[in-house]
Amino acid sequence: MINEIFFGEKKDKIYSALKNVLENVPYYRENWGFKLPPIEKFDYSFFQQFVPILEKDEVRTHNDQFISTRYDKNELTFDVTSGTTGNPLLCYKSKKERLKRANELWKQRRMFVPDLSVYDRFARFYAYRMNEEYLITNKVLHRGNELHIPLFDYSEDRIEEYLSEISQFHPRWMHGPSTAIFNLAKHAKSKKIDLKIELIELNGEFVTDIQQSLIKEVFQCKVANHYGSREFWAMAYSCEEGHLHVLDESLFIESIYNESLQDYELVVTSLSNDAWPLIRYKIGDVGTIEKISCNSHSSSYVLHLKKGRIADYFTLAGNKYINAITFSGIIRGLSNIKGSLVVYQYQVLKVAENELIIKLCMNKENAENIKSFIVRLGTEIRKIIGNEIILHFKIVDSIQPDPKTGKCRDFVDLTKKGVEYERALLE
Repeated sequence: MINEIFFGEKKDKIYSALKNVLENVPYYRENWGFKLPPIEKFDYSFFQQFVPILEKDEVRTHNDQFISTRYDKNELTFDVTSGTTGNPLLCYKSKKERLKRANELWKQRRMFVPDLSVYDRFARFYAYRMNEEYLITNKVLHRGNELHIPLFDYSEDRIEEYLSEISQFHPRWMHGPSTAIFNLAKHAKSKKIDLKIELIELNGEFVTDIQQSLIKEVFQCKVANHYGSREFWAMAYSCEEGHLHVLDESLFIESIYNESLQDYELVVTSLSNDAWPLIRYKIGDVGTIEKISCNSHSSSYVLHLKKGRIADYFTLAGNKYINAITFSGIIRGLSNIKGSLVVYQYQVLKVAENELIIKLCMNKENAENIKSFIVRLGTEIRKIIGNEIILHFKIVDSIQPDPKTGKCRDFVDLTKKGVEYERALLE
């Protein structure tokens, strides 16, 4: 029922989006076997019956066919997904769309701090940065009014360094993954380190109440939850009352029951990205939608996320506490240096405290680069984990997803008691 109510309020924009893709986007023109009715006969029943749900694999396979013929691909910018369900996905946006969505996001931030500015000092977290051919992964960087904190190494001595840098830099606000900021908050509290920031924006991961409460306490700040993706950028943003409001000027979100999961999945339709429009796209997160009355936000539709992306941290010999995104960041960075996609999929298996197996599904079109790529990859990884850890690289044809979730886990700790799926990964 909630889907139908939400649809009714966004009917005109949804109709325009469908009209656009049927006229200008090759994939929809070739694969949708229906014609739009007059708008007065266009309702949720029609939308649900005739517009198919779009899977990530379908977009990944036919990516360029989702680009509108009204745009030159070379003039679009793109983001790359992490590839948790398979190969990474290129997510295109026009300059107009990026500006619109960025302005929308800044509007949300200023609901917490009205005079917050792009020129204010702020701290952010990064997976990698490039300086020509040099890959930067594990240094605190100062760039104008920005402090860049690495995501990889959260061993105690590195956390001390990060907190010291934050204290000296005095950022007005910070944004980053909840787990990384929560780790900083835990350490700061245990060491009685006094820090004060006006706003912390949590993004990229599922946020727990415990994490949010401790972060708010330690940093003496307001905390916002930013739910987004590379495909759509910001999809929902919390208000000061804690409701996660759908950014419904740009998106229509459905909550659809999945029998195999026995839960509700979120399905997203873009109402603004006419360069690379995704219609009824299964984003891969579980949650429900509710319509509420809230004086703190213009959108009355809020998300209740049941579970979502949570960062994997793991320990290694030598008291190292490492973020599993280490590997994703380095692989993406090296691919950018090469100028092409070298690795389709990867998976890291921890088989002992001092031993890792890294499985790589390589792009065979770049076969001549594989050996040199693996040597460079090992060098960059060792900058984070050290030389005492044993590394094995294994080239595979594919990496099988977890049958329970359908997702390929980037990191699996086989030193813990696991299920058959995890043990089978060694084969």
